[in-house]
Amino acid sequence: MQTTWIVAFVGVILVEPWGQVRDANTATGTASLSGTVVTAEIPAAPVPNAVVNLVDNDGAAPAATTKTDARGAFSFDRLAPGHYDVSATKPAYLKSAYGALLPGRSGIPVAVASGQRVAGVAIRLWHGAVIAGTIRDAGGRAADGVTVSAIARRVIDGQRVLGTSPAARVTTDDLGGYRLFGLPPGDYLVVASPRLPASVMILQSQAAGRSGAPATPGPASNSATAYAPVYYPGTAELSDASTIALAAGEEQDDIDFQLSLQATASIHGTIVAPAGVTADQLQIKAALVASSDPARLADRRPLTVGRDGTFVLSGVPPGHYEFSVLATPTSGAADSATSTWSAASAMDVRGSDVTTSLFLEPASSLAGHIVADVAGAGRLPADGLEVSLTPTDGPAWQRSARMAASDGSFVLTGIAAGSYVLSVQAVGRASGAGWSLASATVNGRDVTDLPLTVGAGEQIRGATIALTNHPSEIRGRVLSNVAGRADDLFLIVFPTDPALWTTWSRRCQQRRPATDGTYRFDGLPAGEYALVALTDVKADEWRDPAFLRQLLPLAQARVSLAAGQSVHQDLRVLGVRQCPDAILTCRSSECASCLSMRTATTEPANRSY
Repeated sequence: MQTTWIVAFVGVILVEPWGQVRDANTATGTASLSGTVVTAEIPAAPVPNAVVNLVDNDGAAPAATTKTDARGAFSFDRLAPGHYDVSATKPAYLKSAYGALLPGRSGIPVAVASGQRVAGVAIRLWHGAVIAGTIRDAGGRAADGVTVSAIARRVIDGQRVLGTSPAARVTTDDLGGYRLFGLPPGDYLVVASPRLPASVMILQSQAAGRSGAPATPGPASNSATAYAPVYYPGTAELSDASTIALAAGEEQDDIDFQLSLQATASIHGTIVAPAGVTADQLQIKAALVASSDPARLADRRPLTVGRDGTFVLSGVPPGHYEFSVLATPTSGAADSATSTWSAASAMDVRGSDVTTSLFLEPASSLAGHIVADVAGAGRLPADGLEVSLTPTDGPAWQRSARMAASDGSFVLTGIAAGSYVLSVQAVGRASGAGWSLASATVNGRDVTDLPLTVGAGEQIRGATIALTNHPSEIRGRVLSNVAGRADDLFLIVFPTDPALWTTWSRRCQQRRPATDGTYRFDGLPAGEYALVALTDVKADEWRDPAFLRQLLPLAQARVSLAAGQSVHQDLRVLGVRQCPDAILTCRSSECASCLSMRTATTEPANRSY
């Protein structure tokens, strides 16, 4: 039987004045922390040679690492006061932190005072789940050298979505066997990709293509068929793939399936260069990406482009593809100052050859300035600030990054059309200066942690990136008047505006109170926020817009946060109630009854600023 805390907010919100700098602790001190790493099974067994990591949430002390001894014991000495995340890892086990009660749950920070000897920090490790089996070719023979990947499948905002990268990836042995281990509990698809997978082809221009002759097809194949990626239980269609559900530590060792031969085709294309430029004067990067392939398996193949811009890609299996091209002038080009060009084309390949033309257009650019936010104190670093546009969905080479000039100005060029996230990173000596992103606007529109759509050939000006060395935060303490620990709660803060509920947003955060009851949400951009206390939160559940939509009307506090502001909000636990077994068997983020039993009930809070 599980209990649910009932939480009420306490009296007053305290606000620190803008510009106030937090006192820093020394890098080393007189405190110590010790504990053990054990298995999660009953009875628990010590885990020797586990790597234990110690990270100070307050940012005052450097991270530290040690290993457990034969008894699973570990210790850290000479610690400064702080709130430390303590986690452990070992091959075949799932990473886990102190206080995590289930795999994938967040841990509890350990509060350490000056000179304190903190002992008994026990970290439980769960064995990772396993998917294993045998891959055979179309003739029933063992298929060696095949890449097998496990792709996590989750429900986000009511839609089934797949992970952007494999949770695990291995290559079959000489008997066609594979074993994917160390998997967290969850739902997975398994995909087998033979050598030279065509699902994602990273194409590079070759010197051979500059001979002046049109490109010719590659080596002839004995047949018009080839192996292509196949999903368990043996289908090339993602929609027909079977989901494998894994519990913590579960092993499914009979996931066998067979590769299939599929009709392939050739793509006959022409890259049409701008007037006065020939293809042999261009350095070309291109990517042919299958939209149905979540594994993003890369196969580097040469793209031989003739002087007239023609090329041929052979052996392409059926699928829907996006062909993207980025071209820059070679060092020997007549006009090296020529701009960068880009082109893109969508195409369906269904066993018949495809003809396409890609007309190069001037690539886009983005220019602007980096400034200090109103809450910032001091001057920005003169160098070491890197501005970047990272594609939200597209080839990694489409990322554009430039160092800002000493006056804070920057220009990003060679940008292909697409959706991006604008960010800035302090590198080198500037990385220790404490500056971080406060806001980003483009022509007056807020794009902080939001996608920026860049059109083909668009020349964007007026971007402003504001940095701060005093980021906004919400912090406080959880107090308890009843039996139980205040750090059993899960706290979630998120914007009240649903448009800001993006996967990569810094505005959505989840924390556990530390062992002394304190909590802190830092690095929050200015805005309106909701604060909710729950008795349980599954991994990344708090990033799901459908989950947040249900939480919003249950919010126990709403906080207006200005730039550089530190808001102090205490919580008090008043009582507990029992959760019915029927609710415990559900545990779904889409079930309103289950969610209401996990949401703490609170009294209205008195507030002052």
